[in-house]
Amino acid sequence: MGLLPGYIRKVMLLAVLAVVLVAFGAFHYEMISPIVYEDKLDSVAVTVDGDELTLRDLSFYVLYEEQTIETEAMIYNSENTRDFWNLHANGIFFKFAAKKYVMDMAVHDYLMYKGALEAEMTLTDEEQEILKDSYNDFLDDLLLQQKDSGLYDEQVIYETMERIALSEKYRGYLADRDETTYGGYGYDGRDYQKYLKDHKVKINHRIWDRVAIGDNSLVHKSASGVNGQESEDE
Repeated sequence: MGLLPGYIRKVMLLAVLAVVLVAFGAFHYEMISPIVYEDKLDSVAVTVDGDELTLRDLSFYVLYEEQTIETEAMIYNSENTRDFWNLHANGIFFKFAAKKYVMDMAVHDYLMYKGALEAEMTLTDEEQEILKDSYNDFLDDLLLQQKDSGLYDEQVIYETMERIALSEKYRGYLADRDETTYGGYGYDGRDYQKYLKDHKVKINHRIWDRVAIGDNSLVHKSASGVNGQESEDE
């Protein structure tokens, strides 16, 4: 009888430990499982100089990257475009490279846009017309299934493209001011990398790490045998 309290304590301890392990497992699964992008549009993806950018703010870039790569994928294998997404070059899979491009371009354009606002820049009538043409071209280029997705919002697309137009104007201003090239202030340019050091960018990994570029405005089959795999789950 004297051993009973100690046995009960051990059982209770094991029960508590089991609950903790289950909770940790559930939390870990939530942290690594892909999100449904259109269900998380208001979630913060990245903070730039204290300004929060949501998945909705990045949705144009996701649409752009998925359309661009999917178009190439249809040429590579029209029967199963997933195969192209699972290819890699220079040690990085296309789908991961696309994800990096989305974030890099979104941060770059936002910083340039904020610079344009601070410089009190606006678009001329001619630039507004160019923007409208680019906007219509972009909508025309989107795939039908993308237009049926929850990322497709014409107002968000236009507003994002308007910010990009202003960001490009400021980018040209910086290039002229610093007597360098327009490309130098691109998202992967050397001048921009120096510019970026004066700004604070914090990615919300709890959300962004769970975004799978290629599967947001598009629906794919399992891979048909790329890189030695029989399906994307292997």
